[in-house]
Amino acid sequence: MQYTITEAAKTDLPDIFEIYNSTIASLQVTADLTPVSIAQRVPWFSAHGGKRPLSVLNNKDSTVLAWCSLCLL
Repeated sequence: MQYTITEAAKTDLPDIFEIYNSTIASLQVTADLTPVSIAQRVPWFSAHGGKRPLSVLNNKDSTVLAWCSLCLL
């Protein structure tokens, strides 16, 4: 299977937060206890770039399978 990793775009936000919200119930991945909305996280998304890359992993059909946010000092 072919995968690509690209810089996330605003159009990826629904997929990013579907993945993110799916991890909340496990209480192992995030400190959030309730799902977050895209509107709540637009400032978070806008703050990325440069030294704070936000990437998505897509399959050959351009479906977002995973995302990664790094904080480089």
